Amino acid sequence: EAPNGVAINNKGDMFLAVTDFDYPRFHVHAYDAEVGEWDLDPLPLENENDYSINNNTQGYPDLNDGVTYSPALDVFFAAGPAGVHIFNGSTFELLGFLRVDDLSANNVLGGGYLWLMANTRIMRIPLSESAAALAAGEEQGGPNF
Repeated sequence: EAPNGVAINNKGDMFLAVTDFDYPRFHVHAYDAEVGEWDLDPLPLENENDYSINNNTQGYPDLNDGVTYSPALDVFFAAGPAGVHIFNGSTFELLGFLRVDDLSANNVLGGGYLWLMANTRIMRIPLSESAAALAAGEEQGGPNF
């Protein structure tokens, strides 16, 4: 068991991918600005199953990896087996899953795309126009992934 991908949201909370062959999962550690440190105990999550990765039937290891945070979109993109989990950056609610049918490693946003490093390839996945504009720093309506 080891931490792997990590990203910090606008409030300073830490979203962490925990790589564990028996129980791969995501944790959120709240930041306490008064003392300037993170709570060592993960926040209780409303639906624990939304944050664990298991029962993968695609033949990929049940592991998670890189995490990217977009301050403009207030969204975490968390790589895992067969795709990317998309979480609200403030509530940590699972917003969706982007299936790519490959072992997903690291990801980053740039140029209107989510760039994903997968098993044997690099993929670029276009964001919607509103999400791309927000990620580029322009203020338009809410994102539509």
